Amino acid sequence: MIEPCATTTGAAGRKICGIFHLLTCGHIIAIDNEDRRCGRNCQHAATLSASTLEHSEELISHMQYNDKLHCETCYGIPFDRYRLITSQEEPFGLRRSLAITRSMLQTNFGLDHDLVNAMLCSPFFNSTLKGFDWNNTHALRCGHEVWSITLRPCGANCTDAPGCRGASYPQKERRADAILCQECVARAELVYQRYTKLEEERASRGGDGGVSAGPRATPEPREAGW
Repeated sequence: MIEPCATTTGAAGRKICGIFHLLTCGHIIAIDNEDRRCGRNCQHAATLSASTLEHSEELISHMQYNDKLHCETCYGIPFDRYRLITSQEEPFGLRRSLAITRSMLQTNFGLDHDLVNAMLCSPFFNSTLKGFDWNNTHALRCGHEVWSITLRPCGANCTDAPGCRGASYPQKERRADAILCQECVARAELVYQRYTKLEEERASRGGDGGVSAGPRATPEPREAGW
């Protein structure tokens, strides 16, 4: 179970952030370093900032920082590679985070391949499916509508407007855990596979292969649901 932007209690009794975060683009990312604070582009932080705060500096605390978390799926490039092609040593206002992949889920939760696949909800297309029930579908913030094999309430990453078409659970219950999108996980894996292949080709040519990298360009993030 992944609860994005959730808090736990540390050894000293102080609240600390978990490793998973839900971004405004709708993707769920993981932070693999000590600073696990939410960023400005965490969904709940952006909503809070737009509705109640006049100054972004007020977001800075031991739970929140005034930067953005890098979305490898939106940018289409792993963070470490992104750093290499930007003109700055540290991309200003952007913090390292990792896209969710099946191998990451296996490592973090100690699950085998089949159990990890069971966590993922596939894209939904066919409403004529035998035994179809709208309560098994969920519209996620990433832009995909997915099918949940088990009947469950909406998750932390379900859309608010217009909302899930089958959101008729008792009292429209919403759980704190996220519904994992199989399509987004697959696209994150493609990002890593692409750059792994590029590194292998580069190594086989003996480095840069004598080709100049030219001016450095900064990639722009894609829209959610691409």
